[in-house]
Amino acid sequence: MIWYKNVLRFWVPPVLHPRVKRLLLMSGRTTERDVRAAFPDTEIEVTRLKPTAWVTGNRVFQVRTDAHPCETLLEYYHNWNVIGTSKTGQRIFSGIRAEIERSPSVKHAILTYLPITKQLKAVSEIENVCVVSDFKAQQRFASAFEAAAVVWVVGTPEWAPGLIWRRAQILYGNDEKRLSYETDTAPDRYKDERVQRVYEQHTVRQLSEIVGLTGLNRLPGKTVVFVTSLTLPDITDRPEVLLFDWEDFEVAGGLDKLPEAVAVRERFEIERAHITADTSRTEVERILGCSARQAYRVLRKLRGGNIPRVSFREQIFALLADGERKASELIEAIEGHPISVRNELTRLVDAGEIVKVRWGVYTLPPST
Repeated sequence: MIWYKNVLRFWVPPVLHPRVKRLLLMSGRTTERDVRAAFPDTEIEVTRLKPTAWVTGNRVFQVRTDAHPCETLLEYYHNWNVIGTSKTGQRIFSGIRAEIERSPSVKHAILTYLPITKQLKAVSEIENVCVVSDFKAQQRFASAFEAAAVVWVVGTPEWAPGLIWRRAQILYGNDEKRLSYETDTAPDRYKDERVQRVYEQHTVRQLSEIVGLTGLNRLPGKTVVFVTSLTLPDITDRPEVLLFDWEDFEVAGGLDKLPEAVAVRERFEIERAHITADTSRTEVERILGCSARQAYRVLRKLRGGNIPRVSFREQIFALLADGERKASELIEAIEGHPISVRNELTRLVDAGEIVKVRWGVYTLPPST
């Protein structure tokens, strides 16, 4: 029950009227699990429709790691009023711009966060760029997405917490276990599985609409690149979708050679998985692309040797040697529990060994 804008809104558990013999529900995002939870004592049959086939030759690429929230693509300089793209954002968008400029006859469209679009004004003015839009305005530019041969989807749509909370309350408010709205280290990761499922349902629906706007199922010569790792049922889990790392794209030098670069990387990953204590040092060097010393360390570990552990402090100092780093970047790069890493950051700041530049950003002191 919610009081909102002078209106009292309330929801009650779904109960079928006695005269209803069969109820047909059609949904593109409600899961079978949610339907059974809503009607626990009802006989339910689920029929899944086959996904619409795409036009032969159309391609879909998706990065296999990181949802790339807005916070990782933006950088706040000196104060909260001056915004630019972070190193991660610069790396991604410079690669996209290079691909756009590589073939002036190929039209592109970019869909991302609103603050990011303001940083891409120069890109939007390139002649073969149809549109640079934010997620909330995607429907306004439907014709532009249809006209583009390559559509870049950078990041994952964001939703107001209140919307997710209310939806979660409607679906799970009567559960014995109370809902928790606490987020993890990333703002788009809720610790409560039920709340996270609601968030992903909203996000999947919006990203699926983008696929419909591009016309993969009816127009030839279309390519969609998802720079987000969120799985889209019946879309990015298809066998014809190619999962890649951004490093693959950089090594390939473009989308045309990306499948070859992924195939090479996957071959080496298979070889790496089959490294054993009996593998020669030179073979380990070749597979991992490492030095002889690093190869010895790998083999010593496989053969039961004791590998000294690198402390959090040493890892933090090594990462900060190149300049300022966000707490989220440090936590992701350091091997260890996130809470332990945060505690070590706090300890080092209190000891004066590192400096907290601003909220969530650290660097080494000038004298270091």
